[in-house]
Amino acid sequence: MEGVEANARLSLSFADGLAGDVLLSRDWNLREQCYIQFENGWVFKFIMPNDPNHLDVGLTSDFILRSAIRSRLQPADGPSLSEPGATFQRAFINQILNVIHAVVAGEPLLVPGEEGARSIRVIEACYRSRRMLEMPWMSQKELSRARTFA
Repeated sequence: MEGVEANARLSLSFADGLAGDVLLSRDWNLREQCYIQFENGWVFKFIMPNDPNHLDVGLTSDFILRSAIRSRLQPADGPSLSEPGATFQRAFINQILNVIHAVVAGEPLLVPGEEGARSIRVIEACYRSRRMLEMPWMSQKELSRARTFA
């Protein structure tokens, strides 16, 4: 309402039948997490800047695997020693270095511009279909005024 969005809920569905919800907030007490449910299990990830490399995998048989995300040092057919995955800050640095190497040395982009354009199209579709969230704590006068901005 009349400014930067504080809260958003996106309900997404895809032609192949996949669906999901995304909740974003600046003032709700949301846990920074990603949860994906599959037919026979789930994947759960806390999104923590200082500990980005852990992932929990659950199976319908009640087993949970706590794993560490790691990068391979070199391509191999089997298991190999590896470095921990990039930290939150290092991920941004790697993106910037990749763009520099693409411009200077012609290396391929890890995330091409087409992917950025796809993200922008999803954001624009969200704006076109936006609706005001329920806010039962507001008075009728406040809700009336809020609807003028929705």
